[in-house]
Amino acid sequence: MKEENGMLVNPSYKEGVMTPVPCRTCFYFRLSGLNLYFTQIKEDMTVVGAISIKNVSNVMNASGPGDCLKVVDAEKDNWVLCAGSSTERNEWSCAVK
Repeated sequence: MKEENGMLVNPSYKEGVMTPVPCRTCFYFRLSGLNLYFTQIKEDMTVVGAISIKNVSNVMNASGPGDCLKVVDAEKDNWVLCAGSSTERNEWSCAVK
């Protein structure tokens, strides 16, 4: 996994193919309490990273598909997490608040 322009790049992404991930910066998240765990592939249970949520600071429109949440973690790092739709974004927002 590498970082490009401040975004994590999923090494499972393949140009022109929608599986196993639809875009270079797409990951799959699971929520446990106020911890978000993420994986490279939807079916995978191998966690490649985690974010301990301190605050969901706002909800904003994405420049791409879906809408995004701005999350501040316990270490005061800022993350922008985007969902596939505004409905999905709202569900995540409600779950972490």
